[in-house]
Amino acid sequence: MYRRVGEHGAGAGAGPDQSTADRWPAFGALGVAAGVRSAFAFPLHLGAIRIGVLVLYRDRPGELDGDELAYGLVFADLATWVILGLQSGAPVDGLHD
Repeated sequence: MYRRVGEHGAGAGAGPDQSTADRWPAFGALGVAAGVRSAFAFPLHLGAIRIGVLVLYRDRPGELDGDELAYGLVFADLATWVILGLQSGAPVDGLHD
């Protein structure tokens, strides 16, 4: 089962156990065969600008705990800033400023 996590569904999307996933049956079976038991999708966006999704996988089923969800959201924010910085022509070594 896949569900949205976070206030009003604005946070991560969670697939806490791919072995029982029915939303993407072909991916679920192939993912489990490759060792994927959970998948979590974090939106890459800045306000109304949506640029993609950061998908994280792990080898055990289950929900993310509060810290894991927070880290995923932080990584998604960082990825968003890096991608937007690179698209704007910012030098790679200047993205941390």
